[in-house]
Amino acid sequence: MVERIALSRAQLGVYFEHLRDETGRAFNIGQVTRIEGPLDIDRFRQAARSVIASTAALNMSIRQDEHGPHQVFVDRRETEIPYFDLRGREDAEAQRDALIEGFFGQTFDLAVDPLFRWALVQYADHEIEWVQAYHHIIVDGRSVHLLAAWVAQAHEGDGGEIRDNSLGAYQLCLADEDAYRAEDACTKDRQYWLDLLEGVEPTEPFEVGSGSTTEKSFVRCHLSVERHSFDALDAVSQSLSSSPAQVLTAAMALMEAIETGRDDVVVAMPLLGCLGAQNRSLVSMTSNVGYVRIHNIWQFSIGSLLAEIARQHRGALRHQRYRFEDIKRDLFAGQPDALLSRVSVNWMPFQYDLKFGSSRSTTTNLSNGPVDGIALAIYHETDGVVSLDLDGTAAAFDQARLKQYGDRLLHLVSCLCEASATEASLASLDLTMPADHARLCEFNATAHEVG
Repeated sequence: MVERIALSRAQLGVYFEHLRDETGRAFNIGQVTRIEGPLDIDRFRQAARSVIASTAALNMSIRQDEHGPHQVFVDRRETEIPYFDLRGREDAEAQRDALIEGFFGQTFDLAVDPLFRWALVQYADHEIEWVQAYHHIIVDGRSVHLLAAWVAQAHEGDGGEIRDNSLGAYQLCLADEDAYRAEDACTKDRQYWLDLLEGVEPTEPFEVGSGSTTEKSFVRCHLSVERHSFDALDAVSQSLSSSPAQVLTAAMALMEAIETGRDDVVVAMPLLGCLGAQNRSLVSMTSNVGYVRIHNIWQFSIGSLLAEIARQHRGALRHQRYRFEDIKRDLFAGQPDALLSRVSVNWMPFQYDLKFGSSRSTTTNLSNGPVDGIALAIYHETDGVVSLDLDGTAAAFDQARLKQYGDRLLHLVSCLCEASATEASLASLDLTMPADHARLCEFNATAHEVG
């Protein structure tokens, strides 16, 4: 008899949202690793099989029976890793793009399919790409990073850190989560979020745009940050004992305050959702969402706003195990679709410097999962510069509309970096683009009358 394994609370959250997803692909996550130089295909496949065989999460299948959803172990070590050789074709790059789009865009049958897909695509003699797609119910961004690193290590014959990703370790992780629900730590974590978010009102979603589509769950705009702009961002964050990610969080909060006319702003913050070295070396789905709440935002200065964001970031890390689904339920009972925040900032702390023999690689993210509004992902490149991806829900954004928000965000970052009086109140600074100025003046006048 096949052993029935309970889903974690994080997995249950994904499962029920997956059932509501009209596209069937909102929870597809993954990346492309471009390997520059020769690659021994057979050696790569052997390395991949060894990682699959030793990683319980990659061998999970999600089933439903009269007792509800659960997972079972299915041996996936012989999962095919196809190789597509497009060299010599006139439209090789176009075919490569179509192949990756189709490969990543396929839906997963949770009960039947392997819940990951890997493929190799080659369209130049010394350039090959490893495409990785997963369903979010078995892995999160941390796990995707671990898997890529482990395949590279196995390819090199390097065992790397000792790690236990056996079925037993996987089940212990699930048991640890169950135990957490009965611990004092859970009660303290819950109280932290209730205190931080006391009195917060649900936010309205972005209006549906004319370019909306049901074919994709989100659209993406890459934000270009010039080297001198990043240097300014880095200098300001260091001078105020902050970080570039926290400056970007401040800019996102300000953008929301200007856009909504509200001075009480909540920015979502994806978190690992687990503590301890053992749990963080286990491939699984634990990712969670925490929040930064800035009340009376226009009373802050640049320095005090960044200090408050840093303080709340530390608090979120300490209390990151309490599930965001539970936070929403605690705050908005009876309103399952209420939005606590429609903007998020996701700092990806993972450094990719993978080697396959003599070949090095670069990795590009394809998707981090569903987007409820606007999501900013921050990647630190190997040269120290940040790379920014802005995703917008396809129900509200097309490329043109999303780019407008991206331009506004970068303008606010520039304003924060160029402001000389870091202790002046934000309300005294001209942070707006011309199109926003009238709206902010109207809001400040209204706030003054109310005050």
